Amino acid sequence: MPVNFRRVSLFCLITFVGTSMLACGGGNSNGSPALSQSDANALATQIASTMADAFGSGGAAAARRSHNADLGPQDSLSCYNSGSIYTCTLSVNSACPAGGSVGLSGSLGGSVDNNGDGSIGVAINESPANCGIDGNIFNGDLSITGNLAIVSWTLSSSQSLSLAGNLSWGANGNQSCAIQLTVNLDLADGSGSANGTICGQQVNATF
Repeated sequence: MPVNFRRVSLFCLITFVGTSMLACGGGNSNGSPALSQSDANALATQIASTMADAFGSGGAAAARRSHNADLGPQDSLSCYNSGSIYTCTLSVNSACPAGGSVGLSGSLGGSVDNNGDGSIGVAINESPANCGIDGNIFNGDLSITGNLAIVSWTLSSSQSLSLAGNLSWGANGNQSCAIQLTVNLDLADGSGSANGTICGQQVNATF
């Protein structure tokens, strides 16, 4: 039976290309390179540690409340009360390893009972701005939501908040993806964890 060399050659070419793509990996469905697991964890750590810095500087160290007293200003978190109603403002920037920064800002509000226990509602923005990590540049508009617990007029050291939004990333910042994290913070020592997904990568980062 005669051999169709053109057909065999085409089959070999397809097989070679397919095998090479599987061997190389690192791509996604649209052919763009995927964010690596290590870079996803590094970004999660950068974002979550910025939150710890922001709330921690005015958190466990916040002064006890006296009548109409100022619970700040701290380095980044300033809270003022009128009776049992509290209003806070927040502004902080942290430097990224390879240039750029992550900024966090917004206003918060809440109330406490006669024992100084209560919560402050969080609905603020966190924005990576030309944040350089391992050859990638990240920009984004992220929303942080949840409640900060107050115990005896002081922010509790243990806090949990949610973060979600969209990122642009890559060597030129020209790719896009979504981010969704649950961030647990220990404001007493600035440690914490971030769990969720960044650009399709499962994240489980601690700092």
